Amino acid sequence: MKRKPLTSKILSTVLFCSGTLFIQPALYAQVKIGVNPTTIEANSSLEVEAATSNRKIKVDKTTGQMTIKDGTEGNLKVLTSDANGGATWQALRTTAISSFSQSSPGVVMTIGTGAGGTFCPFPAIGSSPAPACATDLNRNANFSTANPSNDVVIDFTGLYSVASSTANVQFFLLLYIDKTTPGVYELVDSYFISESGINCSGGYMNYKTTLKNLPARSYNVKVYQENWYNPGTPATIGIGAPALGSCGQPDFANQKLTISVSQ
Repeated sequence: MKRKPLTSKILSTVLFCSGTLFIQPALYAQVKIGVNPTTIEANSSLEVEAATSNRKIKVDKTTGQMTIKDGTEGNLKVLTSDANGGATWQALRTTAISSFSQSSPGVVMTIGTGAGGTFCPFPAIGSSPAPACATDLNRNANFSTANPSNDVVIDFTGLYSVASSTANVQFFLLLYIDKTTPGVYELVDSYFISESGINCSGGYMNYKTTLKNLPARSYNVKVYQENWYNPGTPATIGIGAPALGSCGQPDFANQKLTISVSQ
């Protein structure tokens, strides 16, 4: 019986396996799926590319970092799914809070005797500018929006005092913002105060206004006071300053406009 030498077969098998081991890393170190399947970035171990240009998922072969580019990506965004599991990048919502004090030395107003509307006609929401008969309270502030999807909350706080009153005294605080046109202030909200104390009285103001989806730009805020009703003798109103003598406080630094912008 004639036998064939095995040496050549064994050598061929060893060489084939060795070649396969050395070739495999070069062939399978990078994987590309989608359009242009033979072209892959040098630093990617995996790429899944869409037909739309510059839309792909890739994994960095050194760091393992995944990059998802679908046209919605951007700085400080989070990946969010819809009801069907479809993912898109959405802007990370942040909140910035700023506080502004009343300019010194506060403001004192005189409210004479008269019925509602005698002193000053009440302006309509959206009207501009503030009535000449209203008093600027030196409560100025500003804020900016960078995202057209936003919530702006304005808190108005501080003490007020009323002196020399003999009957119920009523007045308004008017909040103006250049909401529509930069530099053109329009009324966005008003706060009504009724003070029934006699001689010297007062209270704490705490009012809030919320605005939504303002166009992305900078805004300015001003606050005015408007006399409304006083059936008694002339009286004085102090905001950030005593209404009279020891009636009230020079607390202009604690008269606050606090603005919160979430976007």
